[in-house]
Amino acid sequence: LRNRGLKTANFTVLIRTTMPAVLSESAFVTNPAEEALLADPAARAWIAEAHAYAICQHLDASTAMPGESSTAADATKPHRRAAYIKDGQVWVASKGADVVLTDDDLIYSDVKLSPTRDKVLVTGSDFAGSRLFAIDLATGERRDLSVFGIGRDGVHNLSYEGFWSPDGRRILVLFAHDDGHKQTAADLYLFDGDGNNHMRLTDDGAAKLNPAWTGDTQVTYETGSGTTITFDLP
Repeated sequence: LRNRGLKTANFTVLIRTTMPAVLSESAFVTNPAEEALLADPAARAWIAEAHAYAICQHLDASTAMPGESSTAADATKPHRRAAYIKDGQVWVASKGADVVLTDDDLIYSDVKLSPTRDKVLVTGSDFAGSRLFAIDLATGERRDLSVFGIGRDGVHNLSYEGFWSPDGRRILVLFAHDDGHKQTAADLYLFDGDGNNHMRLTDDGAAKLNPAWTGDTQVTYETGSGTTITFDLP
């Protein structure tokens, strides 16, 4: 699911309450890819657990997951972790302890926690261009997924965007060219969850918008003309 960021609004359900209130919109049935994801019970459970975990983190309460006793909750387990950006660097928060994972000259943004909660995808940028990294939250090991070039290709900007599979075992990577206004060319690649091996999924170079997983082995995207393409992965 794409991170649409944090927004504020004067909605009645937010301002006319006697307690702190948050309105969460996780996915939309008007989006075919997200509709398919919402039809998957495992995906709905993952969304629900993410909400519960965030509330527990806010309250500094037990982070036990459904079916687990609070005494069994262990902040050192991968699925207890949360990652965030602070001062342009990637931090990981376990219960009672925040640790910086990166400490370099890159400016990081758009952190995406894996469904297994043990890795993140994150964009790192500097004057040379933007890169996409997969970082292991336990070890801090970082894999650079931007293996097809960075910066500019003539008049076009090069960019990367990564998407975790629902089971967290694979990463869909969009490698795109844009002219500063719109995407001009793109292709999709598939990486292992640790960011090592990869294979090319498309080779037509045409624009590919809103790529998303519709299952552990199926991907969808929209063409420049608005046609939705869905295909099965090996």
